[in-house]
Formats: sequence, C-alpha cells, structure tokens
Amino acid sequence: KLLLNFNTKLTACLFVYEMSEQQPELSDVDKVIALLNQVQSSQDTQLKLTSLKKVRELIIRKDPSLLDNFLEEVISFLGDSSSHVKQLVISFLEEACMKDPKTIIQVVPSIPFMLEDSDLHVVKRIIRCLSQLYKIAIKYVASIKRADERIQELWETITETKNQTIELIDSENDGVRTFAIKFLEVLFLAHSKRTHSSEIPTGTETDISLEKIPPGHPILKISSLREDAGISINKLLFLVTSPSITSTNLMVCIASLTTIARQRPGQLLTVIQSFELLFANLPPNFTRAQVSSVRKLLKMQCLTLYRHHCAVEYKSQISTLLTGLGATPYELSRYAPRPPPEISKHKSRQELANKAANQAAGDKDETEGDMDTETPEIRRVIEAVELTAEDIRPLLSNPDIVTDIVICSLKRLPEKMPSSFRDVYTPIESAGTEAQVRQLAKLLANQMTARGIGVGAEKLELSHSLNEQQKTDTRNRKRTYEEYLTEKQTTELAWQAKQSKDGTKSHTESKQPINILSTLLGSGQYSPQGGERLPPMGPPLPPSMQLHGEDSTMDTQQDFDSKSSKRKCVIPKPKQIKQFKLSDITITHMDDATKEKLMIQSIKRIFEADENSLRGESSRGRVKLIINLITNYGGVLRDALRQFIVEDLRARIELALAWLYQEYVIAQGYIREDDPRTDYEQYDACLCGLLQALKDKLEPRDRLFSKLLLEAPRITENALVIVRQYCQDEARVSIGIGTLKELILSRPSSSGVYLQNLLELTTHDKEEVRKQAVSVTKALYTRESLQPLIEKFALEYLELLKEDHPPILMTEDMDTEIGGEIWIEETIKLYFGLYMALLPLNHELIHQLALVYGQATNEIKKCILRYLQQPVSSIGMHSKELYVLLENCPPGAETLITRMLHILTEKTPPIPELVIKVKDLYYSRKMSDVRFLIPVLNGLEKQEIIQALPQLIQLSANVVREVFHRLLNMGQDRGKQQGKLRPSELMVALHSLETKDEKQIKAIIQSIYLCFRETDIFTHDVLAGVFQQLLDMTPIPTLFMRTVIQSTMFCPNIVPFVLGILSKLIAKQVWKQSKLWQGFVKCCQITKPQSFPTMLQLPPRQLENALEICPELREPLADHVKQYNPMQRARIPRQVLQLIEKTENQI
Repeated sequence: KLLLNFNTKLTACLFVYEMSEQQPELSDVDKVIALLNQVQSSQDTQLKLTSLKKVRELIIRKDPSLLDNFLEEVISFLGDSSSHVKQLVISFLEEACMKDPKTIIQVVPSIPFMLEDSDLHVVKRIIRCLSQLYKIAIKYVASIKRADERIQELWETITETKNQTIELIDSENDGVRTFAIKFLEVLFLAHSKRTHSSEIPTGTETDISLEKIPPGHPILKISSLREDAGISINKLLFLVTSPSITSTNLMVCIASLTTIARQRPGQLLTVIQSFELLFANLPPNFTRAQVSSVRKLLKMQCLTLYRHHCAVEYKSQISTLLTGLGATPYELSRYAPRPPPEISKHKSRQELANKAANQAAGDKDETEGDMDTETPEIRRVIEAVELTAEDIRPLLSNPDIVTDIVICSLKRLPEKMPSSFRDVYTPIESAGTEAQVRQLAKLLANQMTARGIGVGAEKLELSHSLNEQQKTDTRNRKRTYEEYLTEKQTTELAWQAKQSKDGTKSHTESKQPINILSTLLGSGQYSPQGGERLPPMGPPLPPSMQLHGEDSTMDTQQDFDSKSSKRKCVIPKPKQIKQFKLSDITITHMDDATKEKLMIQSIKRIFEADENSLRGESSRGRVKLIINLITNYGGVLRDALRQFIVEDLRARIELALAWLYQEYVIAQGYIREDDPRTDYEQYDACLCGLLQALKDKLEPRDRLFSKLLLEAPRITENALVIVRQYCQDEARVSIGIGTLKELILSRPSSSGVYLQNLLELTTHDKEEVRKQAVSVTKALYTRESLQPLIEKFALEYLELLKEDHPPILMTEDMDTEIGGEIWIEETIKLYFGLYMALLPLNHELIHQLALVYGQATNEIKKCILRYLQQPVSSIGMHSKELYVLLENCPPGAETLITRMLHILTEKTPPIPELVIKVKDLYYSRKMSDVRFLIPVLNGLEKQEIIQALPQLIQLSANVVREVFHRLLNMGQDRGKQQGKLRPSELMVALHSLETKDEKQIKAIIQSIYLCFRETDIFTHDVLAGVFQQLLDMTPIPTLFMRTVIQSTMFCPNIVPFVLGILSKLIAKQVWKQSKLWQGFVKCCQITKPQSFPTMLQLPPRQLENALEICPELREPLADHVKQYNPMQRARIPRQVLQLIEKTENQI
C-alpha cells in the first residue's frame, strides 16, 4: 500500500510539472494581479512584503503605465494591520507620485487618515513622504491654469494635511517631532522665493518655490503662502530657543535653519541672531555629551554660513560666534567668505543707502525673504538713489569724464596694494557694458545719498524737513486728509521751484555731478571716524574735474555745505593736434560678448591643432600655451577647456593633469612671488569639474577616474564628496572604494581623513557598498599604523548596541533617517558588521563582543548569534583567547559561548583541550547548564554521556535531536566516523532510565519517538538487536512493549520478529508484569491475525484474561480456529478449545 501511494503521488507531481512547463509565461498585468491577490489572501507579513516589493518593481520601475490600473488596489493596503506593510505602501505611493505627478490626486485623500495611525513608525514614514508629496502637489497645482473641483479638493486636502502635520511639532514622540521639523523646512522653502544668491543643492533645481507660481493663480494665493512661510520659520525659531527641547530636535532645527539661510539669504541675519541666542542660552537639562554635540553641530553650521558670499555683511558677527564655539584662526581663514568688491567703509547712513540702492536697482530678491519689512523711510531713500543714479548715468558714458575719474583715482592709490583689497578683489567681467554703467551709477548714487550729496539727497532732505514740521503740527491738531494732500502738493512745488532756480542742465554740462565726483574722488577725503576732511593725497584734479567761478576753491566741502545754485563746470574740448598713438587707431570699446567670442574662437583654433601637434615635437609647448592662457584669463576659457577634455577623456587625460598641476602651483603661490596666496578655489573647481565629468561619462568599470585622483597633487573636500558619491553607486563601488584604499596607502599624511570616509561606508545601508568597504578595511587592518583607528571605529559602533533604542542618525542632507524606536536586523547589522569581520584577524576582540552581548537586548542577541558562524569558524578551537573567555565568561554571555562551541564542533570533533576545559567548568558549577556539554559530547566517555542523558532528554525536541545527531555522528559534513554511541546502545540506554516521575517518563517516550523518526539509522536489524537485548534484561524495562508496538508502525516488515518476541514473552510469563501484559495484548490486537497462533500458546486462564482485556479478539480468534483441520485442532490444549467453544456460544 505504501509503495502504491508513493507511485500515485509521483505520477501526479510529474503531470503537474509537465503542465507547468507547457504553460506560457504570464504578462506583467497578470503577474501584478496574482501578487495583489496573494497579498490580499495571505496572513504572513513577510510574504506580503515580498509580494508588494515585486509589485513595486513591476509597476514603478518596469512599466509605469500600470499605475492607473492598480493604484487604488495598492492604496487599499494602507488599512493592513502590519505597520511594515503600511510603510512599504507609503513608499510605493511616494515613488508613484514622483514618477507621475497626476497620481497625487488619488494619493492625497488617504494621508490625513494615516497621520492618525496608532503606530509611530507609520506616522513618521507618512511625514517623510509628505515632505516630498507637498512639493509635488503645490507644483502640480501651480501648473494648472483652470482649476476644477478636483484640483480645489486636492488643495483643500493638502492644506488640511499641512496644518495637521504642523500640529505634530508638539507631539510627545521625539522622532515624530524630528520629521515635523523637517517638514517645516520644506514648507518654508516652497513658500518663499529663490534669489540669485541662493545656494541650490544638487537635485533640487526643479523644486517648487514662490517665484515659480504665476501671479493671479485661481487657487494659490501668494500672500497666503508667504504667511504660511512666516509661521513655519517662526516655529523653528521658537523651537531653537525653547528650554524644553530635546537635543535631537535641537540639532535638526539648527540644520534646518542653516539650510534655509543658505537657500534664502534674506533670512541670514535672523538665523545668525537665533544662533547667538542659542549659544548664550543652551537648555539647562542637557547632559555634558549633549551640550558638546550641539556646540559641535552649531560650529559646523556657522562655518557653513560663514562661507556664504552673502555673509560678508555679518562677517564680524559670525566670527565672534565661531570664536566662542572654539573655532581656530586657521578655520576662520579657511572658511572666510569671498565678498563682492563693492565693500562699504561707512556704517549708519551708508548701510541704509546700500539697502535702498539694491532695492532701487531691482535687486529685490535679496530681501524678499524678510517678508515685506520695507519701511517708508527706506522707500524714500530708494527714490532718492534712483533719482541721483538717473542724473549721473549719462555722464559716465562720456569717455573723457570716465578717464579723468580713473586718473584721479590712480594718483591717490597707496604705493603697496592693501591685503584687504587683494583678498576680496575679483575682476569685473562686464566692464563697459550698459548694465555695468547703470550699476556703477547706482553705486555712486548710493554713496552720494549717504553723504547727503546729489539731487536725490536734496529732495530727501527737503522731505525730512517737511516731515518734522508735520510731526510738530500733529501734536497740536489733528491733520485732515485735505491738509495732507495740500502738504504733499507743497512738497512737489518746492522741489520744482528749486529745480527751476538751479537752471536746466544738460547731460554733458551738468555742474552738480562733476562736483559730486570731485568730492568723492578729488582733493579731499572723509575720515572714517567723524566725517572730517583729510589733506589731499597727491596732485590737484585735472582740468576737466576742476571747478570754475567764484566758488571754485580746493575746499569743495564749502561748496556742498552752501548748496549754491551757481556751480559751474567747463568740460575742455579735445585738442586738434595730437601725438600719434597706436591706441588711437585701435578698437578700444569692445563689448564683453565680442571679447568672449574672439577669445573662444582663438582657443578653439589651438584645440583643433591637436592632431597636427601630435605628429611633431610641439606637443609639450602647445600644452604649456593652452594651460597658461586658461589660468591667466580663466572665465569662459576654463569651460571651453573642460568641454574639450571631456570630448575625449582618455586621449586628453595628460592635458587635464597638466591643467590641474598649473592651478595647484598658482594656488601655492609658486608662480607669482609677489602674490603668495593659498587660495584653492580655482584648483578645487578644476578638479571637481574633471571628476564630475569622468563620473558622468565613463563606464562603471573604467579606472580613469582612479588615475586622475591618484595623480592629483591635492584632494580637496569637495573632491572627496564626489569620491563618496562614486563609492555609493553600486555599479561603481568597486572602483570608488579601491581608489580610497590607494589614497590611504599612497598619502600617509592624509590617510586618517580617507580612512574615516572608508570606515563610514562600512555602515552604509546599501549591502553591496557595505560589503566592499568591509573587505577593503580588513585588508588595511593588517597594517599596524591603521589598526588603532579601525578598532576604535568598530568598537564605537559596537558599543551603541548597548542602548535600548537605536540612535537616530541623519544623512548629510538631513532627509533620511537611520534608526528608529526599535532595533531591527537591518539596523543591527550596520553596527556590528565591521567588528565581526575583524574577529578572525584579532581574537582579542572577542572579549568586548561578549561584554556588549551580555548587556544587549534579546533582539540584538538573536541577530549576533545568527551572524557568528563565519567569524567563529575562522577563529578555531586552538585560540588562546577562546579559553580565556571560557574561564571568565561575562554575565549574560553564556548563550554566546555555547553557540560559539556549537559552531566550532559542528563539523569537527572537539579537541581534548577544549573537552577538558568544558568539563572542568561544568562540574565546577561555573556553567551548570547541561546544554554547555552538548558541543563536546563526542569527547566524553560513554559513562559520562549516559549520566548526562536524563538531563539532556528533558530539553526541547530540537535540542534533543541535535544531541542524538552528535552522539550518533549523523547529519551533513560529519564524515563516516563512528559516533560515540551506537544506535542500539542509545536505545537501550533510554529504556534503562527507570523512573516514576511522569515528566521524566514523557521525556523518555519523546526521545524514543525521535529515534524512530531516524529510519536511516534505526533500521530493522538495529531494532531487532535492541529488542533482543531488552528481552534478556531482568526485569524487562517497562516501556519495552510500547517500543515494540511503535516499531510495527515505523517498520512494518519487523512483524514476524515481533511475533517471535511475543512467544518468548509467554515463556517469561509476561502476565506477571501488568503493564507489559497490557502491552502484550495490545500488540496481539495490532498484529492479528498473525498473532492468533501465538495467543493459542497462552494458558487457558491467561487467554481468557486477554480476551477479557480485548473483547474484539474473541470472534476473529474463534473464526481462525474454525479454519483449522482436525490435525491442527488436535494440537490445541482441550481447555483452550473449550474456552474457544464457550466463546463461540456466547457470540
């Protein structure tokens, strides 16, 4: 029957297999449907997650056209009971909206519901998702010109969700508050305008901001969005100064405010002031470590702001704060900002005029982040600057006047260039253009208005005097609207009268601007301390700049104080006879566009000579010529050279290296002895530009990227960022990490920096990156100079496993959270992966692992035990540190040591030294748990094993099975060596454990059952030998008949032998032992009708007792006797026949 059933099942399986091979492959739609049905019907969370990941792969990454068909089905799984499923669905929806923004209409309605979920992990994940969805939603709504009901409902829902998320800033959970803070940052950046001074992170160029929203949009109101931005930044500023904020939330707040200041320079002053307040008033409940961490982060963020070119105005303020935070002068000089060349030396009125000039020039982007804080005073100053700028702009188009101004300025320059000017000077690329003339006019008008000079300043002063009069009148009476209009008209009439009194002025013969320029650049200077005039610096002004008339004296200050209307200026006519000069017949007025065009054409002609130069001996000179031109003139030429190199990277790599070295020697000051600066800005731009081009153009396995880095004279911080990005790309990780290794080995002076970057990659969340980094770190660990740094890093991360909750770590852009409320396997592996890899190289590390294990949570312990196999196998049983650990086991590390012993003895018998050490510890009661003996069972004597057997069989079924496998040398990779016990000896030993304890008896029965399960070991012959040994024992073991009955179930062909055992039991008068007698009758019942001849051998009384115990045997036994012939019946005792006949009559 068994063979028949087996053949039937085999035939069915083959049929199903053949049919499955003939079926065609399913389409993507059918696959998605099958997977979604599987998720719907399954109760296994892991299966659901696997299926949903496959659905995401098919829909999002393989065929996005399926989104419309299955999006609603995926959204329905947000109601699943598992938080992991919910988080995966949220991730799916986020990717779907990024892939197709139109899906935001279907996704958004489910978000408010998820924000109220009871699982905090789900809430945090939905807030992270909302940070992306909010930008997508507002961008999508802004692109809609005609709003329908769906778009209106979408915006109402997203607004409700936004308000709900902002309220979570007061959540009791630290992690929820963290993500709510990041959402406030996203909200502010989306609701404010970018400016030309904004630093835009890579990858966010297309993100929505206020200037991208069209005016008069039917749904999005600019004023409402600005109000939301104000609310968000006010909340962030309040949190920074809150005394009850946690250290984690505070650090995230600091990072968010820094991001806002960098991308919205208008908020720079506000952020700096909040940092100053925080520095002076850190929360009193912080520990020393928390204070240190906050101060360190605050210092890093302030250095970032200090480097911003818009921070020039606040340089002293930030440097004072950085000095208090411990910044060194070297750091301040290293991160010093590079301000524009227009630096005002005056404060008070000058600052006000600067701000007015910027706004008058239309450069309002710088201040839009201040949320409309412009006052009437500033507006009046703006008007004054505009008026003065328009008045003097035509004069700056006159070559003679401009020449005289330049000559006048040159004569008053100091003999040696001031270092402050040299540090901040940058060439003006647009010099001479109309735009540059307007800008220069505004700069001069700014300074003139600040000095009270010019037509605009006169109008401003007149307006001030009228305002003062109005304030005086207001104190006496209430001014009506009509009076206000009258006063306004009076102001205008007074201004017009003064203009007519001064007389009409032409743009070429105007007196006042020339006098103004003379004041600013001529015979007198203002002292920065008190506005007093200093002696003139150099010869008098040229004729075109001198004053004529009764007021023309060198004391020009008297002219401006008197504000005389009789100022006259005569511009001399050019002489008719001039000495010949080449410059007179040369084109001197060339616009910048023409200059750039000619320069690019010239350099391209040199580039096109590439092939010709390679044939001759001029290649080296040509490279030198190109590099000198590029480094001397820069600008667009640098871009042209970079583009030329990128076109054929491999053939022109030597040219790239020559350019790189030239920039380096210039930065070091080796070429220009009079200018020994160490400014690596151009070098950094050159190196990073080349690396980025290599990264974008090269194949993943190309080592040209490595060649450029290894031959570069200096690796900058920005270049190191690109190297890290290269390493994090799974397709390029091998080249990237290999390059880091070469840098560590070839540059000992900076090896610590490169090694730190490599070590950080050993904790990366991408497995391939982490695996490669760990492998290279192991190779470097063999160098003694690097061992302390590697061990320190690995130990620091291992020590974090002692914490009850994983620390919340943020990535550099503060967008991704690593960690959470509970430890999970993926997070745990990040912290001990490197340490485990170092164990085979340094056995002493095993002691610290045991200490951490003893203090860790159960989840961490389980994870460590699962990943012990490879490192412990490499350590081996001969390690001295292993015996030291056995002798001094830390509290709580017993299971760790037991697992290590199991691994070491799993495929190899234990060595005698290990057996002796374990026995000593066990019998001395240092390790009283019998499980401690299991790994060395094969090293114990038989008697010792049998003594420990009662305790061993009381363990769990899996452990008992492992014990039997070790004793019998069963399982894979154990070889053919004979086990410590033979199967028959083990079975006999189990039956010999006589006890009255019911728990012990159940354990023995369970152990015997496990033996029967191993049919390859306990065969017919083995069982026959066991039964014979047990039968010869006196008294026969109690469980003997139970074992005999079980043998007939597991080994049916043993029945004939069992019948012989029954006959021998009759000879041993088995009925004298009640339990054996009951087992005898039961066995006869099971083996009928083969057992009937044996039953007829029983004495009549015992046969009658057997039939009373099992009445079911009466009729079959009588029928069996009827089939006997007379001769067979004659052999049956008469009393037995009478008993059978009596039984027949009763039936």
